[in-house]
Amino acid sequence: MSINDINNAAAAMNQLKARYEGFLDDADAQIAQRQGAYDGLATNLKGVVGSEMTFTATVDPDAENPNRIDGGTFNTIHDAITSSPAGSFCRVKLVPGKTHPLASGISMDGRDIYIEPSGPGDRPIIETVSYSSGTHNGIRSFTPRYGGSLFIYNCNISFPTAPEDPDLPWSVARSLVAYQPSRMADVSFYRCDVSGGIDGVKMGLAISYIGAGVTMGLAHVEFNGPLYGIIGGDGAQIISQSSVTTLNGAQILEGGTIGTDTIQHGS
Repeated sequence: MSINDINNAAAAMNQLKARYEGFLDDADAQIAQRQGAYDGLATNLKGVVGSEMTFTATVDPDAENPNRIDGGTFNTIHDAITSSPAGSFCRVKLVPGKTHPLASGISMDGRDIYIEPSGPGDRPIIETVSYSSGTHNGIRSFTPRYGGSLFIYNCNISFPTAPEDPDLPWSVARSLVAYQPSRMADVSFYRCDVSGGIDGVKMGLAISYIGAGVTMGLAHVEFNGPLYGIIGGDGAQIISQSSVTTLNGAQILEGGTIGTDTIQHGS
């Protein structure tokens, strides 16, 4: 081996050593950075989790460029809720004076959902939308398959006045909050007017069948039309009500026996 070869080998070793030492320095810096981030998370874990599990959205059906982020704007209630983490507290603010269709079903996925106007003005309208599955008619709804709760404040709720396909029968999907076997739906409505419905078709805010049930709070609510607060009565119902008005055939509860499968208090 010549002197030149030895010099080249020594230079290569020096370069390799420099690269190795540089790698160690970068690794130490990255470890220190991540350790600092971890220490910051560990000292404020409750705050971080609380922030990540609270989601706020403003829904404007006419927004041209919704950013679809926490604290931002969305075009539909469905997009706002399904963009939030499962199990979170999801606060949805509807632009007043506008109609907000429920054109798609919404799985609640353990979320506590709070819907309210985004500011002063005429109440926003939450419009349930009818659909045809090809064999039955139904309406789009909130589904508590994996738990969760729904609270609607100071919004009006409208139900379809005609089926999507008049030649088809109606399925069990006829309520704002869908029936789920063995689930207790937790729903509350404050300062809401509920209207619409179809004669001969049982529609309502929630539905209760055997093996399932509904816990419902109603305050300053008006029902106008062939509608129910709770459809069914074969399951279990707990109803707390204050200042509830029923007009044009509306009823708070379709069936059930007070003291047997139903607890009802208030007027």
